[in-house]
Amino acid sequence: MEDIVNGHCPPLQRPFSSAAHHAVINQAMADMNAVLIASGLIITAVQRTDESWLHHNMHQLKLNWRHLMAHFDDRVMRHAHQAGFDFAFKQRTTPTLPAGICLCVYDSHFNTLEVTALENFVTDNVQHPLHGRMFKYVLYTLYFYALGLITRCGCDEKTLRIAVRQAINPHTLRYYLSHAGLRQIPGSMDCVTRFSALEAYIENNAR
Repeated sequence: MEDIVNGHCPPLQRPFSSAAHHAVINQAMADMNAVLIASGLIITAVQRTDESWLHHNMHQLKLNWRHLMAHFDDRVMRHAHQAGFDFAFKQRTTPTLPAGICLCVYDSHFNTLEVTALENFVTDNVQHPLHGRMFKYVLYTLYFYALGLITRCGCDEKTLRIAVRQAINPHTLRYYLSHAGLRQIPGSMDCVTRFSALEAYIENNAR
């Protein structure tokens, strides 16, 4: 683990096709929706309606979603070695209203799956099924996605790492560090873990 905490990079991965990546995303969301059945939640790709909702609710949100959506959106910025996976959690009864959004990038140069932004929009609603559960569900989703990258795209399981960038405050960072073997990268608000630690976390929660 010390190598990834200290910024040492794993070997480069082979590029994979857009079709293979879309298949990985679709399977990851199908698997996650199966997990969410009893919760009353669904997971979808971030859609135009979600972007519109973000635009109209900017003043109520903690993150600068105007900047985030412009910077990380597939239509605006992706490098050849980066593949985006952006998803939203919603109640099954209100499928056009995002309750939380997560933006991710898989970087094949570093064999790293990065969470670049996430926000739960229902933290003040204790009755909402996403309340207090979003980070757990994000980790489950990342696991399914990473598993697809390994099995369908040939990504190296042993060196694959998962990073969460820019925790919004120290309290949130400490919360992240209590999950899936995540460790803080010195001098930053970022944290990182290996796929094997994420897999162990998922298996322990499934018992």
